[in-house]
Amino acid sequence: MSTQQERLIALLQAKRRADPQGFREYLPGVIELLPALSARRRSTRSPFGLTERECAYHRDGLADALGKLAAKTVTAEEAVKGLQHCANLIRDDNLPEEVGYEVLKGLIRAALGKSPGSYRAKTIVPLGEGSGGPVLERVSAIRGVSLDLDRERRLVSISIHPGKVRERRQLMKFVGASKDPAPDVAAKHDDYLAMQARTGA
Repeated sequence: MSTQQERLIALLQAKRRADPQGFREYLPGVIELLPALSARRRSTRSPFGLTERECAYHRDGLADALGKLAAKTVTAEEAVKGLQHCANLIRDDNLPEEVGYEVLKGLIRAALGKSPGSYRAKTIVPLGEGSGGPVLERVSAIRGVSLDLDRERRLVSISIHPGKVRERRQLMKFVGASKDPAPDVAAKHDDYLAMQARTGA
């Protein structure tokens, strides 16, 4: 890895530490591409005050929901509970690295009964026993989808902004287009043209 790439990764990780929710919302998909933050850089206690026991409780609850999601046996109620654990871990910047965009999208789909991308207008879907209560905090799960928490940090609704959900696809196309499979074409143009001729590309 070049020095410039290392500096870019360090800058992205610093931005992620400073504003994890904003980073996840405005740079969808980038979190999954970053190397894991080192253990010494992660704080043992979050600024929001989750204790180690609370963090373990949310991680265990999320792992249970994800296990059922993978086995395709998760119910909508179990998916909602999993998302509640997610919301608390995201706001604490303690969501496990392996819980990426596709996993979160699958859990949201299981809770709603349909894909967030299928909504055509901005929608707030009330959930669970706490639904109807005042929303005190919105946690961005994936671009265009927020998890709405009440005073007790219960998930009371899911807010969907379909335009932002669709924006992610466009952003990811742009990111994919910027990845040059042959960055040294200028230096090795004869070899590259010969290879293209052989493969018929």
